[in-house]
Amino acid sequence: MRFLVSFLLSSSLLLATKIEVGFTQPANTKVPTAEALVLKIINSAQKDLYIASYQLTNKKIIRAIINAHKREVDVQVLLDYRGTKSKNQSIGRKKIVRAGVTCHVVHKYAIMHHKFTISDERLVEEGSYNYTENASVKNAENANILPYRKFAKTYLEEWNKMKEKGKIGPCDLKQ
Repeated sequence: MRFLVSFLLSSSLLLATKIEVGFTQPANTKVPTAEALVLKIINSAQKDLYIASYQLTNKKIIRAIINAHKREVDVQVLLDYRGTKSKNQSIGRKKIVRAGVTCHVVHKYAIMHHKFTISDERLVEEGSYNYTENASVKNAENANILPYRKFAKTYLEEWNKMKEKGKIGPCDLKQ
């Protein structure tokens, strides 16, 4: 009995620390898409989401962010100001702002080219995958879920640094 309990505990710990990898067009059909991993981390959030993205035009991701906000998840988004300039690029920003999601535009860097999401301060999704329609259908990109609090803490420190020390402006509807 003691062995069985020990085995079950160690098995659940292994499942809780599984790194997941996805690609926009995976060679192996058992590998999830990058978009699916981003949606998974957003949809599984219960407490908070911190998102840093150069652009935000993927309709499914925009909808998932808004739905997380509706579930009373504290959602905060950082976007690069260059990635929100054109009409197409500003659509996602406008939709999340209208829904009441906290959003800031980062002006400090030549390009704030991060693409990561921190969920419940314990999971991180990161990779080359842009949160855009083109990334999902035209590009070769990747996304990874790292289920380690230490990584989440480090990414959250970077997110907060950009918010606190960068030139930040609100995502208003006039930009």
